[in-house]
Amino acid sequence: MSFVKIDIKGVDELTVDIIRLREGASFRWPKEILNVSSEMMADAIRDEAPRGLTGALASSVRVEGGGDTRRVVVGSPYGVKVNDGTGPSPGRYVRAIGKRIKGGTHPGTRANPFFDRAVSMVTPRIFGYMHRRMYEYLLE
Repeated sequence: MSFVKIDIKGVDELTVDIIRLREGASFRWPKEILNVSSEMMADAIRDEAPRGLTGALASSVRVEGGGDTRRVVVGSPYGVKVNDGTGPSPGRYVRAIGKRIKGGTHPGTRANPFFDRAVSMVTPRIFGYMHRRMYEYLLE
């Protein structure tokens, strides 16, 4: 199982500062931002994941967690191998002849860094969403 941790630095400090500005106000939007940003990240990973015959990799992306943390998880066991690529394999060992079969080697697969593409694509949208929600909150 592989996951992408969304850690936006400074949100907690910003929340405390805004609460000080708006003394006595109810302050629920950080949870909303956490929920929306983790769903945005999961959708971006689903969009960027390579589509095979079944689409199992994209359909295995889900958001886990509660409280103050969320994890975007790729449940497919080969998600990391697709993202990072694989090296060549040495071929199958045949005990009867005591050798590896050269024809059984695999050249490996090229990396398809769909995690990185998803993060770089969705991060500006998450910050834009946060900025808009903060502005709306301060205008209340």
